[in-house]
Amino acid sequence: IPAVIIGLLFKSTIEVAFKSPVWVSWMLLATGAMLFSTRTINHASTRLRLRHALGMGLAQAVAILPGISRSGSTISAGLQLGLDREQAARFSFLMVIPVILGAMGYEALALLETTESINLPVLFTGFFSSLIMGWICLTFLIQIIKRYGIHWFAYYCWIVGLVGLWYFV
Repeated sequence: IPAVIIGLLFKSTIEVAFKSPVWVSWMLLATGAMLFSTRTINHASTRLRLRHALGMGLAQAVAILPGISRSGSTISAGLQLGLDREQAARFSFLMVIPVILGAMGYEALALLETTESINLPVLFTGFFSSLIMGWICLTFLIQIIKRYGIHWFAYYCWIVGLVGLWYFV
């Protein structure tokens, strides 16, 4: 819900940010800091509560900005709020489903308004192959996060962000 509200209220501002590679580079550095802040967190399992969902929902709303990792920000928020790694990762990936379905619906309506022909078999093949590969990759990623944590991805974000700043500035 927070992502939808933020997305609709600030749509034009967000679209402008997508055109700035310097902005994206700075946000990658911020994502790295967010991920790295979780390095010492190792909570015992706690039950998912409304406060966890709201905090992670707000993090997902912030991740509308280009360069802010949606899964990184939501998992980091879940960890900061007391969830264990596996719970934070699983809920993070579950909470993206309504966002993806909403975006798909929005784009499907836009496709219906176009005069171009739509190749449905290709569209469905792409959808289902993405769904299957996404499921496999998420299963693998949850195992990595559960075992090693998410803070290791900070180095990647920092390197890409610094290279982007060097190149675009």
